Amino acid sequence: MPKKNIKGKNTYIDASKMCAIYGRKSHAYDNNTKENQFNKCMEIATKNNLALHGFYFEQVTAVQIPIYERKEFHSLICDAKAGRFKTLIVSTLDRLVRRYDDWIQTKEFLNKYNIKLIFADKGTNFDINSPFSDTVIRMELLNAISEAENIKSRTDFGKATSRANGEYSSGGSIPLGYSKVPNSKEYSINIIESKFINYLFESSTEYIKSYKQIKYSKIGKDTLHLATKVLNNFSIDGLNTLLCTLKKENDITLIKDLIELLKTYNSHDLFKFQLNNFITVFSSKKSLGSYVKDILLNPVYTGLLYMIPRNKKNQYSIPDKAIVEGFNTFLLDYTAFNETTNIDGFINRDIFELIYCYIYKSQIGKKDLTPHFILKKKLKCSCGKKLYLIESGILSCNNKKCHKYHKNTVLELVLSSIIDEILLDGKNAFNKFIEELNSNISRLNKKLNYFRKKNDELTDKYILNPDEFIEASIYNNTQSIKKILNTIANHECKKALIEDLKEPVLNTENPSLSMGKERQELKRLLIFNILNNEDTYSSLLNGLIKEVIISYDKKSELLSGSIQYEVTTKNNSCICACIN
Repeated sequence: MPKKNIKGKNTYIDASKMCAIYGRKSHAYDNNTKENQFNKCMEIATKNNLALHGFYFEQVTAVQIPIYERKEFHSLICDAKAGRFKTLIVSTLDRLVRRYDDWIQTKEFLNKYNIKLIFADKGTNFDINSPFSDTVIRMELLNAISEAENIKSRTDFGKATSRANGEYSSGGSIPLGYSKVPNSKEYSINIIESKFINYLFESSTEYIKSYKQIKYSKIGKDTLHLATKVLNNFSIDGLNTLLCTLKKENDITLIKDLIELLKTYNSHDLFKFQLNNFITVFSSKKSLGSYVKDILLNPVYTGLLYMIPRNKKNQYSIPDKAIVEGFNTFLLDYTAFNETTNIDGFINRDIFELIYCYIYKSQIGKKDLTPHFILKKKLKCSCGKKLYLIESGILSCNNKKCHKYHKNTVLELVLSSIIDEILLDGKNAFNKFIEELNSNISRLNKKLNYFRKKNDELTDKYILNPDEFIEASIYNNTQSIKKILNTIANHECKKALIEDLKEPVLNTENPSLSMGKERQELKRLLIFNILNNEDTYSSLLNGLIKEVIISYDKKSELLSGSIQYEVTTKNNSCICACIN
């Protein structure tokens, strides 16, 4: 097979004599440095008389980020497709991949473009396509995963031990209001910053006592504004003048405290520097409200720390932080905390508990903790509010003026309407959905073919004339292809849901039954089956129904409503079915 020569701007390059080096550093504590990886790979390149085309290095975790989502590896792929090198050198397997599925994809890519892979620690004789090599790869990846888990386990154990001993660690981010003691695990209170932190807690307490919702962003802005006023009036006389113009009690208290502090400071420049630093930190926050909220929820300010590390995905988990008594009373569970030994608190714990439970209560109130049932979160009262399962078998929107509904009565009406829709001859709602989905899939497939053809054309151009603009176009087209494929898969899933819903209704001896006793009996049995298999039908119905609005006529004592189906019409209109 003749060697493929790629034409450059001025010269011809023999791709078979060119190599690429790929390196990766997973985290800041990774000892496998960029320089070490490069030097090991260059030794192999020199031994094999290979010239270096490029060194692709990135700092990402291989477990969390798949290989084809890495920026530098994407550049490597583009250069490989353009025929710029025929050998790829990596120091070790775990620098390239840590997951077996990533390895399979990578191997397929290398074989497709006839690229030789060399691991610096294995030498040039390692054949990636031999059955033996596949076994070796599997074992190494298992060992790499095991080692990563061991490191994590040791780290987690160390953190848990420290927490159990009351030893606080900031993790590189020191809480506002504290300073790290040099060459020590101790933290000291920053007197100036701590005064403003205390002001945040006092302002929040004011909101709670006046039965108002805490406005975190406003509290943050007020604090920043007050700090700036102090800086602009920086002197004992200036602060005394400022004191006379203030009206809020906690504002006055803060200024008085700062005046007394200023009198004790040997260096007013130090005082001013610390104040300016506080303003700089506060004003740099993009989401000031969230930052203030995090401060208010941090138990360190009271000399406590969480026994279990804070989980951002479940910030307000009951077992870790609070005991809920009923739906209205909230108490702080102090067994979830430990006393700190290396950092002192300066906020009163009663104040922290008041604010903490207030935030927890308002947060938990936004979550629907009621039991699961079919069409949960889909049912709405005619007043516009969601219907909740407030007690056994009773649905309510918690509006005293609105009617309460029996859950099964509502669900039977809804399911009866759906079954009637399915049994309709001709173009019922579900058949229309399928037609529309098929139409969209056909349109998307045409669009998909266009982008694929375009990518082939761009790739051919790129091989002849490598250009960053063309490379970017290829990447953008590839992303569009991914989106189209995801949309098609979503449409196919909807079609499957519809067919699954129709199947038990239509798979009867006589699906075109009249509105007589036989049909009513069929409906009754189907509804009974669905209500007794809620877990099976819940995801199916939730995927097809957008919302159901229920209303009650007091005069006639009849329920009525409408079903709004999920549909993909171009004008985003919805098909409605009435519940009579």
